[in-house]
Amino acid sequence: MSNARPTGDHHVENQGGRGGSFTPIKKDAFPDIPAHVKELWDKFKTTDADRVIEAKYYRENKAKRT
Repeated sequence: MSNARPTGDHHVENQGGRGGSFTPIKKDAFPDIPAHVKELWDKFKTTDADRVIEAKYYRENKAKRT
């Protein structure tokens, strides 16, 4: 209760809420897409909708490249 407000209410500050640093875990929506393509998407700030379209195109044409 050392952090209680001096006004007398019983609200206690929690020093930021999380209790330390927290890095959210991002699930990879495109595990089959190469890292260099994802880096380009990030660099050019490609929207999620465009990423889905490009991933579909990549998957369809993957057989042609190999």
